[in-house]
Amino acid sequence: MIGKVISGLRLPVDYMDEDLVKKASKELGVAPDDVSEIRLLKRSVDARKKSDVHFVASVKVLLKKGVKIKAGTLAEEKE
Repeated sequence: MIGKVISGLRLPVDYMDEDLVKKASKELGVAPDDVSEIRLLKRSVDARKKSDVHFVASVKVLLKKGVKIKAGTLAEEKE
């Protein structure tokens, strides 16, 4: 399994676990079904603007065996 850490994911205050998987998989350029596990490492509230309160999260994503990160994605460039 490939493990990647993604920082700076913007999430709405009322996010669900499915939203976290969708955001992380989009960031990596893979399908949500290719994510085998996701771990929330850090979550902070960004309330600098009252009209745009949201979470900023860091997650570790474990992908299923054989899944490749799409070239040109932000996560691929950080390697």
